[in-house]
Amino acid sequence: MGAEDDKLINRYLLGELSEEEQSRVEERLFADTIFFWKIESACDELIDDYLHGALAEHDRQRFETFFLASPGRRARVESARMLRQAIANMSATASPSDLRQSHTSRLPSRTRFLLAAAVLVIAVAGSWLITETISLRHRLEQAETERRALEQREETLKRQAEQEQAAHGQIAEQLRREQLERARIEQELASIREAQKPEQAAP
Repeated sequence: MGAEDDKLINRYLLGELSEEEQSRVEERLFADTIFFWKIESACDELIDDYLHGALAEHDRQRFETFFLASPGRRARVESARMLRQAIANMSATASPSDLRQSHTSRLPSRTRFLLAAAVLVIAVAGSWLITETISLRHRLEQAETERRALEQREETLKRQAEQEQAAHGQIAEQLRREQLERARIEQELASIREAQKPEQAAP
């Protein structure tokens, strides 16, 4: 199940699911906390692989055409890019003695600036996560509303069909009775005509 979930999540993030499959994933996303964090973790890994150039060509194209189509996701990728750059700059500029210092105030001003930038990036990513979660919840609620409307429409059509079927049955029964009555009358007329023939033949 874990491998199947991983594959499903990857297809979800790259926009390769049908609308029905996507709706099921988003419903599960809000009902299952563990599944939600699995998607978040997979999202981070996907972004990291993209920034490292480790994605396969097909996945890279899907990432750029679908994943990056969302402004929130683009901001998340840019935040991750900035964080990676800040960490790389810190590693390049910090000396061994700097790394052994325990208080932030004793760090070089450039390093303190980069740390502040990293904190800012993390805050932006957190804000994006909240925004994306609210957006997904709104989409789920909208999908639920549409589903309930469709169910009500189906029930209405079903009742109409049953009523029409019942009316059709009544009409068919009435037609059958009229046909029987007509046949009875025609039989009586035929009997009367037969009875009149001897009288007409008499002198």
